Amino acid sequence: MLIGGFFSVDGELLLDDNPGKEFELRLDTDNKYSRKIFTNNGRTASVQALRHCADRMKEKKILLPDYLCLSVISAVEAAGIEYDFYHVQANLEINWVSLFSKIDESTGMIYIIHYFSVPQHRNLVQHLKSVAEKNDILIMEDITQALFSRHPERMGFGDYIVASLRKWFPMTDGGLLAIKDGVEGTDYPLEEAYIKNCLSLFYDCSTRSIRTGKKKNISGLRKKPMQADILT
Repeated sequence: MLIGGFFSVDGELLLDDNPGKEFELRLDTDNKYSRKIFTNNGRTASVQALRHCADRMKEKKILLPDYLCLSVISAVEAAGIEYDFYHVQANLEINWVSLFSKIDESTGMIYIIHYFSVPQHRNLVQHLKSVAEKNDILIMEDITQALFSRHPERMGFGDYIVASLRKWFPMTDGGLLAIKDGVEGTDYPLEEAYIKNCLSLFYDCSTRSIRTGKKKNISGLRKKPMQADILT
């Protein structure tokens, strides 16, 4: 079950000593995500991941599912990366035909979402991993809705894993970026990703206000229509 929204926090909890325990990814059954970066939200985690692989993503595009939150798009735009959409079926499984028809020489990353705690189909994952390895394509897994799910053959295969932690815990903020061991990139100060996230948040709020005002045909807001928005 997905839990989202805002929570009130008991002030006494903020005064408790840090138990010193590191947050463990339940999907990381092989201990291959030793690099974890905790951020203020999932959007900043995505921006930080895209900055980490910026050199590999030069003149490349990222393929996004067409059922996602607008904050994902604003994170990609904050990183200055081109994007396109592939279709997600009514049962929330990836449409393979749509996805693989979009993969070409300009594809640098595929963004995968595991919806409502259900990992993507095993056969698709195996095929996707094979195609990504053959074409030197990065994979980013969004586990915001599947933070406590675990299936070795269906999730936990991405080069980057991002999540919004506040959807599950009684906390006002929280995001996570996990980088697979061996994935090379450039480490940037987290505050730079935070600043870019704030700018993208301003853009997000502005466009939402315009949408609320029922203004249509906004140039450059979306390259293709999405099916829906989920919780940010």
